[in-house]
Amino acid sequence: MRSVIAVAVAAALLACVAVGALTATTEKRMRLVVHVARVHEEAEIEGEFVARSSPESPLFRQFLTRAELRELVRGKDESVRAVMAYLREIGATGVELVRSGDAIVGDVTTGVAAGLGYHGRGRQSVELPAAVAAHVRSAIVVGLRERRGAKKHAQWSGSSSSSGYAPSSGSASSGYAPSSGSASSGYAPSSGSASSGYAPSSGSASSGSGSSGQPGMTQTPSTIRQRYAVPEPSALPTFLANYTQGVAEFEGEYFADSDIAAFTTQYGMPNLSIPVMGPNTPSADADATEGTLDLEYIAAMSGARIPTWWLAQNTNNNDPGNIDFSLWCEQVASQTPMPYVVSISWGSGYERYVNDTQVMVADNDGFRKLGLLGVSVFAASGDSGPGVRSEEFNCNTFTPSWPSSSPYLTSVGATYANSTSDEEVSVNWSGGGFSTQFTRPSWQAAAVKKYFEVASASLPPQSFYAANGRGYPDVSALGANFDVVVAGQWQLVSGTSAASPTFAGVVSLIVAERLAKGQSALGFLNPKLYQLGRVGYDVVEGASVDTNCDTGTLPGFPTAAGWDAVSGLGTPSYTYLRANL
Repeated sequence: MRSVIAVAVAAALLACVAVGALTATTEKRMRLVVHVARVHEEAEIEGEFVARSSPESPLFRQFLTRAELRELVRGKDESVRAVMAYLREIGATGVELVRSGDAIVGDVTTGVAAGLGYHGRGRQSVELPAAVAAHVRSAIVVGLRERRGAKKHAQWSGSSSSSGYAPSSGSASSGYAPSSGSASSGYAPSSGSASSGYAPSSGSASSGSGSSGQPGMTQTPSTIRQRYAVPEPSALPTFLANYTQGVAEFEGEYFADSDIAAFTTQYGMPNLSIPVMGPNTPSADADATEGTLDLEYIAAMSGARIPTWWLAQNTNNNDPGNIDFSLWCEQVASQTPMPYVVSISWGSGYERYVNDTQVMVADNDGFRKLGLLGVSVFAASGDSGPGVRSEEFNCNTFTPSWPSSSPYLTSVGATYANSTSDEEVSVNWSGGGFSTQFTRPSWQAAAVKKYFEVASASLPPQSFYAANGRGYPDVSALGANFDVVVAGQWQLVSGTSAASPTFAGVVSLIVAERLAKGQSALGFLNPKLYQLGRVGYDVVEGASVDTNCDTGTLPGFPTAAGWDAVSGLGTPSYTYLRANL
């Protein structure tokens, strides 16, 4: 994500935000997602999630089947009928009930959306007429295409240091064919994207700042596995043939089989099997850096032995506020085989959801459903330190990142290391802080309380953050100068979106082994991680910085022993997590 947080997006506003303009363009259609009233109360659903995520519960890790999940969360029959009838009345097309039975989606005209109170930007909750409102938990419009700064967490590209290898052309990474759905347009790669024709010579890393300008040595699959005590792929245990993991992609992101093949060949791995959900369609104004990075490094932890889903959502826009994580979770849960570990490298600041927490609540509900099924969800914490604001003159508070500050997933910050023997340091742009929308969960209360005590002298002014909010990130991993091949060119890429698939890839090894032994998946990890109090290696050097103000750089949060709002509980040790999760 640049603006320091996202890779820059091409300008050109494709949809006018004025309501008058929306009504004038009635031929365009927008998605309306209606979350219907449920059979079971919210407290009961939350109780089931907590019971299956809490180590002290007798139901710990006794996850639901898809049928059991549907029975728990499904909408009332009368509410489903009422909403279906209403959508037909307003001329909605493509109306369908989602698999879990608690939401109905359909496409409506911009005129209808404006009549419901939609203002023309991003996802926005709207009010339905009184006759149907009693049957609805929330109704959310997903907006028209905009180019207002799509936010990914991959950034700061630079050329790789060695030369001499040309990727093979057209070699496929798997036997799966890409989806026939077309990708949404409008994405421009970073202006810092790397140079031509370079490739790593042998996977050995160099120390110091890479040519990307980011701190630390070059990171490759072998240097990361070595640091995190991950065995060589040949020494890993046997996994089930149908075990999968996945990476989330949006906004027309795509990957090329030839890039994945070049990467796996260079680092001595077999071809990676990549089943595809949603679009994977290259276009001149789309981007491949984020998705390629995600695939290459979540797969690298297993030596490409674990099939990795490309989990793309075919949004009709390029505004990060339009990414519908709730529906994306529905789609992920419907895949066969369902991935049990997923990584999300996308997000934006809370300013996209001002005074509209219903959108965030819907996303939380989606992440919670995945947790009930046993899926572990990871999200990059953002690349703007403590502040994700888009308004440079509003510098009296930090703006948290979404969805990384959701209390229903595991947020991942980024570190760097100057050599294979040096301790890791948090990068100053690694996202972290405290949610202003969701209070601190009980599972992290003690850790955050200790942080406020030990770091009190170095904390920013309390007016800048919500001290009682959900703290993030939860964990960290290396995230600077990752060696990646994109469009046939080797480059160094940095961002928390390098860290998230890396941590996810380490955990995925443990989940795969557990399932092969007939044990359960791990599901939502945070209660167990905070009970342990560590994940491997504590990070006690570095601090975050807010560089998004015109008045200059603002100090963010410091690292500290134990949990902190930059590195979380630290970086992973495969051997420690394998023995203790």
